[in-house]
Amino acid sequence: MSFQTIAKQRWNGSAFHKPPHPHRDDFFLKFYKCTRLTFGECLNMVRDVWKTRNALLFYTVRCTEVPSAPRNVKVVECSKDFVNLSWQCPATDGGSPVIQYSIEKRDVTGAADAGTDGDCMWVECATVAPNKLSVRVRHLLQGNSYLFRVSAKNRVGAGPPTALQQPVVTQLPYGTLCF
Repeated sequence: MSFQTIAKQRWNGSAFHKPPHPHRDDFFLKFYKCTRLTFGECLNMVRDVWKTRNALLFYTVRCTEVPSAPRNVKVVECSKDFVNLSWQCPATDGGSPVIQYSIEKRDVTGAADAGTDGDCMWVECATVAPNKLSVRVRHLLQGNSYLFRVSAKNRVGAGPPTALQQPVVTQLPYGTLCF
């Protein structure tokens, strides 16, 4: 393992000491490769790399990760140039509050006929605050087929998206085309 020199102390790369002030003994440990299941209260005996000092540490571990996928994404209303979507918040926030939802669209009109489903790109079309669980996606083309997906973001990053199972065709209610 590699070592880092931080604040004139040499520590293993998986945890290190950094006093906030040169005359204090405060420190913090940084853990790598934690998961949401890595949490709890711990008591450890630690020794510096020169094996000259020991310390008994009692600390609480709480690791954060990206939130899980939003649940039950569905179309609430569809018209010729917009789609209203709603969803439920993720089952877990990853240990950090959700700060926004990202909504992406993909125009799949003619993709199945041309066999180019993999070539269609997802484009972010909206972001909403964490207390909003719905959005109106505007500026869609009448008669086109769209897929939508929603992902939750926290301070760690974006979680996995949840996509609609079937494309939505933008059209007037009752299927009447209007030019």
